Formats: sequence, C-alpha cells, structure tokens
Amino acid sequence: MHCTKRKGPCDQPYVREEEIGKQIRSLLKGVSLPPAAAAQALQNIEKEQLSAAQAGEEAAQNLRDKIDILNSELGQLLDMTLGGKLTQEEYAQSKAQRINEKKEIEMKLAAFARQGSNRFEPLIGFYKTAVLAGESAVSGKPEENLEIMKKIGSNFFLGGKRITFKLKSPWEKLQKYNSFCAQKLIKKQHFQIWGGFQDEVRTYFAQHPEETL
Repeated sequence: MHCTKRKGPCDQPYVREEEIGKQIRSLLKGVSLPPAAAAQALQNIEKEQLSAAQAGEEAAQNLRDKIDILNSELGQLLDMTLGGKLTQEEYAQSKAQRINEKKEIEMKLAAFARQGSNRFEPLIGFYKTAVLAGESAVSGKPEENLEIMKKIGSNFFLGGKRITFKLKSPWEKLQKYNSFCAQKLIKKQHFQIWGGFQDEVRTYFAQHPEETL
C-alpha cells in the first residue's frame, strides 16, 4: 500500500497490505472476548431482560388501570352535568384536567412500547461483536476485519507503516481490560475486575442508548 498523492507530495513509505492486515488482526484481538466470558454476560442480560419485561408489564398495566379510572370519571362528570349537579364551566374544567392526565399516561405507555427490551440491544451487540472480533482476528478476511474496525473505531490514519485510529469508549475500556489481564492479572482478582468492567460498559450504554453496532 502506498499514498496516491492526490492531495500533493507525500513522503510516507510503502507498506505491504499484509502488514496492515496483521496490525488490524492484532488490534481486533485486543478488543475481543472469549466466547465463554461473553456468554456469561449475555446470560445475565437475558435474565435482566426478563425481569425488566415483567416489571414493565406491571407498570404498564397500572397505567392502563389509571386510564380506565379516568374514562369512568369522565362518564360520571357528564352524568352529573346532565343531572344539573355541575355547571358547564365546572364540567369543562374537570374534563380538561382528566383528559390532560389521560394524555400524559398514554405518552408513558407509548414510551414503554418503544423501549421494551430495545435498551439492551446495544449492550448485547457489544458482547457479540467482541466475540466476532476475536474470531475474525484468527480467520477473518481482510475486508471483514476492516468492517469490524469501522464499527468500533474512528479517525483512521495510515502513516509510518502503521495504522492508527481512535476506539469508541466501550471498546477502549475492553482494550484496557484485556491489556491489564495479559500483564498483571492475578486469578483471585479476575471476578472482581471482570465484574467492574461489565459495570463500566453497562453504564456507558445506559448513558448512550443511541449507540449501535
């Protein structure tokens, strides 16, 4: 590989595609997870999904019950007005108040429907891609490896016969975790460090629900 010099003179040395491919595979290995570790994390997420779905359904049912109560109250207000127990002005005020409450509840229900278990999808995608990165580092085609790199990083630059780029936040955390494990990890610390890493990644995706892979 060499510079096309489309933007002017360039003194960067020639580098073989095989060398860049080797660097990419090394980078992918650094942001990979063993299938067993990812499977453990995914099992925990699945349990949390089920728990969240149950809690969400209970909350949604409570909201639906409130809507039923408001509908009943609206009917009672009309009966009271027709029976002369409420003036038109009193009826209009009470009706508007309940309709506004009903709209707010309906908006909450719509939010429940939109979110559902989707909030877990970025986190699930992260762990699945971390496993894929490891597999691809071993047997992936160059174009497949490059596609994974584009998903997890940005600001790619080729210079001095090396490819550099910036990892997105959760992948940077994974790279640091893997580096620490490779250099200093004591077996007794593994569970504590792995748990801490998972908490950091979970927090990131909770704060960035728009993140996708």
